[in-house]
Amino acid sequence: MASGTYTAGNAISFNGVAVTVTGTPAAGDSFSIAQSKTQDIFSTIDALSTALNAATGTPASQAQYQSALNAVETQISQADTHLLNVRAGIGARSAALDTVSSTLQNTADQQTTSLSDLQNVDMVEATSRLNQQTVALQAAQLSYTKIAQLSLFNYL
Repeated sequence: MASGTYTAGNAISFNGVAVTVTGTPAAGDSFSIAQSKTQDIFSTIDALSTALNAATGTPASQAQYQSALNAVETQISQADTHLLNVRAGIGARSAALDTVSSTLQNTADQQTTSLSDLQNVDMVEATSRLNQQTVALQAAQLSYTKIAQLSLFNYL
């Protein structure tokens, strides 16, 4: 919207944004809205200092003062939102690192336990258990081969 007629007390609407301007405009006054620019927090603090030190004796300087304070407030709000997003990202990464660290510690503990079990094995008991399991396996295999050979034709 390049131009328009101002009616006192009515909001100016454009692209879903409504802005109400108060006061009586003087000849040659203009009002513009632009997308805010990204700036660092130190520039925002400098803009706040400049705005607070500005003279506010005339209605025009009072409007500029209020506009500058509104811009600083918006920038501080955006900086706060950005810092919260960064903190959330750091928290998520920290939680992921804690999970990985815990998993690695659990794996190391399991490996230590397994190594200890292997080093402290009773060879006589292990040999005896191996022989028992081998006999049981051979019996199961023999039973399976006998059962697999059976069919209905063997009974007819």
